[in-house]
Amino acid sequence: MEEKSKNSAIFDEFWNIVEKGEENKKRLASTKTHELIQFLAEIYVGKGRVDAYIKIPEINAEYNLPRDYYKDLIDIYCLESQFDTSLSDAKIDLIEVIGAEFQDDAFEYLVNLAFKPCAEQDYALKLILNYSVILEPRKNYLNKVLRKNFHQLSEDLQNRTLSFYDAVGYDPKFISSLTKNRQKRKWWEFW
Repeated sequence: MEEKSKNSAIFDEFWNIVEKGEENKKRLASTKTHELIQFLAEIYVGKGRVDAYIKIPEINAEYNLPRDYYKDLIDIYCLESQFDTSLSDAKIDLIEVIGAEFQDDAFEYLVNLAFKPCAEQDYALKLILNYSVILEPRKNYLNKVLRKNFHQLSEDLQNRTLSFYDAVGYDPKFISSLTKNRQKRKWWEFW
């Protein structure tokens, strides 16, 4: 009987997560940000990447997506990363390009998602890793954040982070510092 109630609780928790995801999807779908990303993604899929990239500055001139709508962009990125369609792939690529102009607030939001257990953690961490390699002005800040918080990631995310940096030929000293931080443990884990 106890096992049945435990299974029921797990099932209820699963459905709560699904419902929350559906609510988030509906909320994002109703935003102007999603409408603009959808428009760009349709160009991307229909006419090609270059035509969509050409439209980005025009849209940013009017709406300034990286500064004013970064939360929606990051949330859409995390949501679309869960799907495997050409339209979702286009949205992901477009948001990665637009995100190169993120300001400090956007990076703080990404860091908060990347280093706390949540559904968006994996995708936020992926963005941070990409930007830490390609955005020279943000490199030092993102490396500092990664060094400081690396021990908070799950073992799987730690392994993927180290594999990513190894694959792109990143600074071996930095990889070594992450490996050392991997050994950090919270004080209460020693008791």
